[in-house]
Amino acid sequence: MARDPISVTQLNGYIKGVFEDELVLHNIAVYGEIFECSVSGSTTFLTLKDGECSLRCLRYNSNVKHEVGMKVLLTGTVTFYARSGRVDFVYRDIQPYGESLLYAEFLRLKAGLEAEGVFSDKPPLPAAIRRVALVTSLTGAVLHDFFTVMKTRGACAGIVVYPVKVQGDDAADMIAAAVNEINEKISVDAIVVARGGGANTDLAPFNTEAVARAVGSSRIPVISAVGHETDYTLCDFAATVRAATPSIAAAIVAQSGEVAARRISAAMAAADAAVNRKLRGRTGALSSLASRIEQAAERKNAAVRLSVISAADRCGENVRRLYNRALGALSAAANGLSVAAADKVTSAENALKMTAVRTESVNPLKILNTGYAKVYRDGNAVDGVNELRGGDGVRVVMRDGAFGARVEYIDRSDDAKVGQKE
Repeated sequence: MARDPISVTQLNGYIKGVFEDELVLHNIAVYGEIFECSVSGSTTFLTLKDGECSLRCLRYNSNVKHEVGMKVLLTGTVTFYARSGRVDFVYRDIQPYGESLLYAEFLRLKAGLEAEGVFSDKPPLPAAIRRVALVTSLTGAVLHDFFTVMKTRGACAGIVVYPVKVQGDDAADMIAAAVNEINEKISVDAIVVARGGGANTDLAPFNTEAVARAVGSSRIPVISAVGHETDYTLCDFAATVRAATPSIAAAIVAQSGEVAARRISAAMAAADAAVNRKLRGRTGALSSLASRIEQAAERKNAAVRLSVISAADRCGENVRRLYNRALGALSAAANGLSVAAADKVTSAENALKMTAVRTESVNPLKILNTGYAKVYRDGNAVDGVNELRGGDGVRVVMRDGAFGARVEYIDRSDDAKVGQKE
């Protein structure tokens, strides 16, 4: 026969009593991994997880937020809240548990190195990685995965492999020494420190102070590719870039070349577009300038034509005036020359007449017509008796002819002169 029904309040009250009476649920220690953690007011809430199971935990009078992923041991009591029907584990103490001891050491080292600035001022990755040094083990899948991705992506970067141990007692020293030696002796654009996944204890060399300081002080940018995607090491924090896996590190190296090629192509396209824009702008400006020059030239030509026509008109008027003035002056000069020439001719005629009269008056023939004679000796005219001697033969020319004679005597007396004049 079925029992009488009870209310939710009655059932939750009963369950609460069971929880309170069950001593095994009081003052117990529970361990697991912190999956979620938050603080509200003065209470810390966290979810403890183990495999597929989880437990809601809380601590009153606490505002401490714990690291997610940390394995812890909680000491407290299981409680049931009747009002909400919720089971909580109220803890009063929390301690690292198992591998969390390593995690606690990891946090201590991380805090100290971070305070020193080991994780700061990291050199950036270059735009294009042409040569990379790969620090890893020669065994395992890292080399195969890295080279496969590089080949698949068509990367042309050169790869220098630095073989080291990635686990064991001396692994940390080998990794640190390799990073330092590459900085001193090898010319590369980047260093990849890589190792496949494993347990936290397997990743211990990459959580050492030696490796963190070597990576943090590297002048060459370092890509850390250690463990699985969820694993974080001190090497990751000290590196320039953290890659979740070695394959992703190879993709980053390959992508740098692709990005550089895309940037070059984009820059070339932008430069080409800028040149075309500039040319179009210059072409438009030149066309506009040519049009303005043509219009200005036409206006200037029209103005020059008007100026030339006006100047030609003025020149024509001036030429006509000058021509008329010169014609008048020439006519006046011609008239003056005509009058002067007439006067000159008249004067010349008068002078000629007077000269003719004078010439006629001294014409020897005319003198000879009056009875005088002209005496020549040896063909030369004789001007006086002083040129003659007795016995000289002479030729005497008279008005109507000439005759020869010989000098009989010479008379130089005054009477002879007077007689000559007669």
